[in-house]
Parts: sequence; structure tokens; C-alpha cells
Amino acid sequence: MQKNIRKHISKAHPHINEFRSFMTNDKVFGFAVGVVVGNSVTSLIKTVVTSVRGLIHILFVLIIGHWNQINLKDLRLGELFDSSVTTIIIAGIVYLIIKFMDNVWAAKPSDKFTYNPQIELLKSIDDKLDKLVDNEYQ
Repeated sequence: MQKNIRKHISKAHPHINEFRSFMTNDKVFGFAVGVVVGNSVTSLIKTVVTSVRGLIHILFVLIIGHWNQINLKDLRLGELFDSSVTTIIIAGIVYLIIKFMDNVWAAKPSDKFTYNPQIELLKSIDDKLDKLVDNEYQ
């Protein structure tokens, strides 16, 4: 099915191939992923800081001894939970989009967003070492 999709995409219009090359460029796609996930993580960090500030306020009130002024809403645990879940969902969706683009749009392994030539080199070295060890112990 993936081959059929790639074949139809490449035959559709010449600009589609250019767009595919543009989108699978690791610099462009990496920037987009960084912006989306970075925005989500920024929101999470702001919520964590707000929750810590609330915790410090509660501890300060406990140290002073004004027990009647303690307000657990200052911890903002609901916002912290909401922001954490939102960040996890966004990261999961970004991961699925990357996997989809790697499987459908990338025509060859070197076009994939997750392609790393150093890993390929290490795999080939590992294979050669395995063959060498197998030949030595036979």
C-alpha cells in the first residue's frame, strides 16, 4: 500500500516531489517539531514554576504558623496535571506524524527524517565483526 501511495504522489504533479523533498528535509521538519514540542514544554514549565511558587507559599504560611491561611488551590495541581497530559499527547502526535512521514513520504532510507548515516555505518561494522567472529570460531 505504501508503494502505491508513493507512486501516486510522485506521478501527481512535479511540485509534489519538490514539496516532499522540502518536508523530509531534516532541518525544516526538525525546526517545526522543535517549535511545536517546545511550545508545549514551555507551557509545562510555566505550570511547574507556578505550582512550586504555591508550594513555597504554603510552606511559608506553615512556618509562620497562620494555619487558617493555607489554601491548597495555590498548588494548582489540576493545571499541572492538565499541562503534563497535554505535553504527552502533543509529543505522541508529533511522533506519529514523523513515523507517518517516514513510512509514506520517504522514497528511500536516506530521505527519512530519522535517518542517520552514522548508525548505518555502525550496523555495517557490526555485521562485519559478526562475520569475522563466526568465521574464526568455525
